[in-house]
Amino acid sequence: MARGEKVCCDGKWTQARFNQFIKNLIRAGHMRNWGPKQTALKLARDGKINNPETNRLNIASKCNICLDRFLEADMKTDHIYPVIDPHKGFTTWDECIKRMYVEVDGYQILCKQCHDKKTKEETAIRYRK
Repeated sequence: MARGEKVCCDGKWTQARFNQFIKNLIRAGHMRNWGPKQTALKLARDGKINNPETNRLNIASKCNICLDRFLEADMKTDHIYPVIDPHKGFTTWDECIKRMYVEVDGYQILCKQCHDKKTKEETAIRYRK
């Protein structure tokens, strides 16, 4: 099969587009329904802090990297080991699912800044290959 050849969905999608479609379906189920992810977020709670927008107390969580406290709504639940290994790239669907659906100890709770920095570093590794 030639790169970019449309082979799926009645000849409308490339293999890469099909893979992205499947990955998005798998992620959608993970976002809402995977208990260990929600448990990890609850375990990161660290009291309450004032929300500057509403001037009300809201749940605070501690970032696993910078250790600062932020509003829970501003936190990201991050896989400690990326779902797609940046050094290897995509290998198999079984590996992808295994790495996505981890137990509580496979997650870390990060503030947006730390999450963005980690993601940027992983992306740089991915594109160096």
